[in-house]
Amino acid sequence: MKSMDMDFEVTIEVDPRGRIYISGSYKQFPSVDNELTFSIESDQSYLVKTIEDLKLINLKYGGMKGIKNL
Repeated sequence: MKSMDMDFEVTIEVDPRGRIYISGSYKQFPSVDNELTFSIESDQSYLVKTIEDLKLINLKYGGMKGIKNL
């Protein structure tokens, strides 16, 4: 999946045994040399929790105003 509003890419791969590999990158402004890259290994039972955790990371570190206190 790739977003045109900001530079965001995520890839989710599932192997035959149910392991999930999530990787990607996020860059709010293409002109600024600041990029978050991530890689997460999990299994299908943790997929929802993993997505929730990625949302929390975005809330804390998303944007160019610095780290937010949650």
